[in-house]
Order: sequence, then structure tokens, then C-alpha cells
Amino acid sequence: MCRLLAYAASESTTFPTVVGDSFTQFIELSSLHCDGWGISGEAGQCSTEAVEARHSQTLQKTLADTPAKAALLHLRWATPGIPVDIANNHPFTYQGLSFIHNGSLTPSDGLDQALEPLYQAQIKSESDSHRYFMLLAQEIAKSGLEAGILKTIETARQITRYASLNAMLLSDEHLVVITEHNLANKPVFLDDEYYPLRYMVRDGAVIIGSSGWDQEGWTLLENHTILIIKRDDLTMRTVAIPA
Repeated sequence: MCRLLAYAASESTTFPTVVGDSFTQFIELSSLHCDGWGISGEAGQCSTEAVEARHSQTLQKTLADTPAKAALLHLRWATPGIPVDIANNHPFTYQGLSFIHNGSLTPSDGLDQALEPLYQAQIKSESDSHRYFMLLAQEIAKSGLEAGILKTIETARQITRYASLNAMLLSDEHLVVITEHNLANKPVFLDDEYYPLRYMVRDGAVIIGSSGWDQEGWTLLENHTILIIKRDDLTMRTVAIPA
């Protein structure tokens, strides 16, 4: 249960600059999503801490000192049973890919049976999200971006019970946003507006974020869709996830 934020831009920038004044509202979501933060930018470079984002001087310095043409930002609210530590913090990275996830898969190691030894060996955490990422990396390597993502979602549906597979994936070529959640499986303490993702296009940038803060004028991403943004020209296309 986490908050996700990402952007792709035509020029190097930072989250505070590209999002604007409302960015502080997003960071304040860490009052609840208080189990860590992580940020990833160019070439899979990653910074993370297992502390509350709104009180982190390291985060403030990282935001100011690492402009990038695209980046991911994650605020963590740990799934019960998964430790609050750096090993389980997002983003996860592998061979130039960076990944953040909001949701849970049960059992947390349920995807292990679908992972080949190379990708299984990369997992050094208890995180269901890390396994989800490794399955994405595996299937994308085998089948390409779109087909690999669709295969991963199909597999997750078959062998796990999930509330949300909402995720963001960053590579040198693309920023990808997966909107896939199942309200029937959401925790009872979350309302129906917890999982929707929205995006905004402005000033040579595309910004995508989780709910819970001021997103006036943003466009809702429909559930069961994949948004693929080409980083070289910021063109966007959506792919429907079959039922």
C-alpha cells in the first residue's frame, strides 16, 4: 500500500519543479505512507531510506541534486508481514530498469514458481513487489515490452490473489504505467479512490501519480490499462489489459 509518482520530460528537471506547488501535498502523504521512500532517475540510479519522507533531509537533498529527464518516486506503507527495511524498499532496479508498485499479492512469494533461476537469484527481500518486478523483467526479456507486461499480469492473475498490480516501470526508452486493481480484494480500511492513477501533460512533461492529493485537471487512467510513454518524444499510447 504505497503512493506512486513519476514523470517523463523533454529536458532534465526535478519532481518539485515539474509537479509544482502541490508536490508538497504528495510528500505529506508520507504521514500515513511512512515506512520509507525511494527515488530512481537516469540509468537506474536509485536512492532510498526506510524513514518517513516528509522528515527526510536526504530526500530533500536528493530531489534538489539529481535532475533527470524521467524519474520514479515511491512512498511506502508496508504490507503486514514484510519488514520495514532497505531491502524491501522501492524502487527495485535491474539491468537499467527501475520499478515501483502499489498493492499486494498473496501469498507474497506466490510468483516464485513462475521465475526462472536467473531472475529468482536476484531477489534478496521478502517483498511480493520485488518478485512482481523480476517476473516483468523476465517476460519483457523474452517477449518484448507490451507482450511481456501482459504475460506477467496474466500469470499474476492465475497464481496469486491481488488487490492491485498498479506499477510504474522506467527504462532508457520508456516510462510505463500499469493500472490494474481489483476492488473486491482491497483491504477493508481503504476506500474505492485509493487505487486510481491520474496523469497530467504540461510544459514538455508527462506526470503520473496516485490519488490522495490535489490533482485538479489531471486525467484518470482507466483500470485494466497500460500507458506507454516514449521518452524520446513523449508520445503516449494505451494498451488494454484483457479481462
